[in-house]
Amino acid sequence: MPPAALLCAPSSLTNEKTAKYTPNSLLQKSYLMPIQRRKVHSIINIACRHLFVACFLGHSHAVKAGLLDVFRLEDGHTNWQYVANSGGGTLIILLSLAAIGLLRSRQRALESSRALAKIRDELEVRVQERTANLETSNQLLQESNQLLEQEIAQHKTTGNLLLSTEAYVNNIIQSMPLVLIGVDKEGLVTQWNNRAVAVTGVNAANAIGNNLWQAYPAITITPGHIVRALEDDETITIKHSQRGQYYFDITIYPLRDQIETGVVILIDDVTERVLAENLLIQSDKMSS
Repeated sequence: MPPAALLCAPSSLTNEKTAKYTPNSLLQKSYLMPIQRRKVHSIINIACRHLFVACFLGHSHAVKAGLLDVFRLEDGHTNWQYVANSGGGTLIILLSLAAIGLLRSRQRALESSRALAKIRDELEVRVQERTANLETSNQLLQESNQLLEQEIAQHKTTGNLLLSTEAYVNNIIQSMPLVLIGVDKEGLVTQWNNRAVAVTGVNAANAIGNNLWQAYPAITITPGHIVRALEDDETITIKHSQRGQYYFDITIYPLRDQIETGVVILIDDVTERVLAENLLIQSDKMSS
């Protein structure tokens, strides 16, 4: 038997008014959830145990004169109905306190739920904003990648055109019937075509990157010619010949609008033309 039932004994002294305030009837008529009912029931049991201990101590000789005098009738018998009514009032107070505590707990739970719902809504908004920002960033990144791919394709096309143009120009230089020599402002050889190889006997690998006068000491051009062409920014023409043996027309062109300054030297072997002209002149003199 639970301690709460002790408040209802003896049954002969309990009237109908106190019977309807028993703990079980209050719990059954309440609208609490099962877990809350168990909590209230535990509180009630603890309170009843305290009351039971008090009543038990009331029968002891040590406290009989002080504690139970309140519950005795004039004839000396215990007023059990008064004990039951007092216990029921105490139980109602405890239940009221428990109900207030549960209501406050429920209110705090509702406030916590509202706060959590607000936090969840804010998080959802932030997630949506972050998702939108990520989508925008991805779109911009895709557009940038497309532009980069187009630019890379254009660079490849331009590079191929440059290589093709360079190969074409180099083919022209190598196929020229004139000696073509490129020299920078320091006097180092930058170009040496096939005709230069044939005339000088010096390979391009041995000439390019070396000093012109070390690679081909027999050349008629002096460093002063190179300096004058660069400083005056004008074309210089030199005629070099050995009477009756060879004739060369040498032209020095300064390079303009270039990152690296220098000159281009063209050497035209006009020996056959000059000899033919001289022979024609002699023939004319003889015929006259």
